[in-house]
Amino acid sequence: MIQINVKNKSKITVYDDRNIVYTMIRNTPLLSFKTYGEIFEGDNKIGKIQLGIFLKKQILYQSFFEKIDIIKQQLYMTDFLIDENQIRIKNNAFFFFNKKIFSKIYFNSELIAIVSMRDILDLEGYNLHIKFLVENKQIEKYSVLCYLISCIEFNV
Repeated sequence: MIQINVKNKSKITVYDDRNIVYTMIRNTPLLSFKTYGEIFEGDNKIGKIQLGIFLKKQILYQSFFEKIDIIKQQLYMTDFLIDENQIRIKNNAFFFFNKKIFSKIYFNSELIAIVSMRDILDLEGYNLHIKFLVENKQIEKYSVLCYLISCIEFNV
């Protein structure tokens, strides 16, 4: 099971069975309306993301396994394009009323994963768990990376 540890204003770490898969280090320069996130796979920097005004995300640099484009952004939804496949991250706007589902992940309009909040660590952040409904390692890898990119806006 994939676990994502979201720390307030600093680091987001993705684990697969207690092994670190990806790390995003977020930085908001003083007097800036933008947040930058650098994504690492081990010690290798594989991407840089910018979160701007109105929660607009932009990929500034990438050396991912496939080219990822952000094709549509709305308040609680982001659509990504990877090699002619679309991944949609849809966050639950009413999470405080329905605590079972934090987000849903779709691959070409098919629901493939449900993200839930397992535990709130403390005032420093929380843990998310991704439960996949399909058995396809490539789709899982694509969707985890896209979800990490969309997580840049959490607890900024």
